[in-house]
Amino acid sequence: MAREGFIPDRAGVQQLLNSSTAQAGTRSAAQSIERTARAIAPRDTGEYAGSFRTRSLKVPTLTGRGGKEMRAGAAVENTAPHAGVVEARTQTLARAARGIRT
Repeated sequence: MAREGFIPDRAGVQQLLNSSTAQAGTRSAAQSIERTARAIAPRDTGEYAGSFRTRSLKVPTLTGRGGKEMRAGAAVENTAPHAGVVEARTQTLARAARGIRT
């Protein structure tokens, strides 16, 4: 829905959503989640808590018109071999993404 006198520039919006500023914003948010995950991670050996990583990436996103566009994004992952088991048991990364610290 366009406002009177405003016509969105689709190419400009696409450029904005792939800009270095948008990439920095998504990376910053992911790094915040990473810090929270490290803080609340179980520390039986410390390997899981020390294996969180943030990486920048392009994310396929559905548009309002039903198409797909690649947009700036970021992901937090844990590279420990047992990360799946720990996450299933503790929901550490999921809680960190929701902003739950305990």
